[in-house]
Amino acid sequence: MAKYFYSFEETGNGYEEGGDTLEETLEIANNNNEENKILVFIGEPQFFTPLIYAEAIINDLVDQVSFKLEEAEENYLECVSNEEEKDLTERLNKALGDWAKKNNRKLQLTFIVNIKSYDLCALQFIAKEDHEKLHKLNLNSLKQ
Repeated sequence: MAKYFYSFEETGNGYEEGGDTLEETLEIANNNNEENKILVFIGEPQFFTPLIYAEAIINDLVDQVSFKLEEAEENYLECVSNEEEKDLTERLNKALGDWAKKNNRKLQLTFIVNIKSYDLCALQFIAKEDHEKLHKLNLNSLKQ
């Protein structure tokens, strides 16, 4: 997976995989700029995978028992050790991962952070080797 992603729209889920360097990503974006957009937004991907936590499941089970029975079981799942909770958390997340794989579901989410905008018109005049000038063209720094 590339280190940088780009989009011609600042917001939304339309970010495309770029390259491993800023310069490579700008070149890819410029080559795919079919609508001749002036600005390109470039950021870095971050990943998030939601997890199941045993504590929440245990609390839910205790709440279900309390709701269903007039007189709650006072000792129901009481005194679960940290080891037992950790073991249950690992087993639940493994089961969730197996389920997702079997059903072709994607659990991991990708979102883009550290987004900066670049003027593609101005970049046409800068040599690829001039990395310092490239960063100075970051339009976010001009908005201060």
